Amino acid sequence: MGRVTFEPARLHHALELAPRLRAGDAAEVRASDGVDAEEALVDSLRWTERHGGGAFAGFLDGDLAALFGVARRSLISPVGVPWLLTGEVVSRHPFAFFRASRAVVATWLEDFEELEQNVDARYTEALRWAARLGFMVGPPKPFGVHGLPFHRITLRRS
Repeated sequence: MGRVTFEPARLHHALELAPRLRAGDAAEVRASDGVDAEEALVDSLRWTERHGGGAFAGFLDGDLAALFGVARRSLISPVGVPWLLTGEVVSRHPFAFFRASRAVVATWLEDFEELEQNVDARYTEALRWAARLGFMVGPPKPFGVHGLPFHRITLRRS
């Protein structure tokens, strides 16, 4: 079934997950920021630290599966910007990953009135996951260093 555990994300987690990032995640970070997996993971950790959020490493049955976090859009903004980068382990335990994701998002909505992020239109698996979690998926618009279509996803606190 997949036992899910979390711990605070550290640099060594980013370096460990980078070579095992799922293809869709790697393509998305190249399209949005023009960086490779390792740089995306390290940058995401640093960005979260600078913007007052928390970053975590997620494990499925003891295997590093994902790094994720959320940070405030600005000092006074009620909007959180979540991020998630996943390894292949997630594909082996999709239901456990979804249940854990739902719990994490619920926790984030205690701290933020709204969550928003951009998702590569080509990454249909991530868009389906976001929609199942309750995010509204907007129309595709050019985004990122290559101007490829991305969908804005948003979720408001009920």
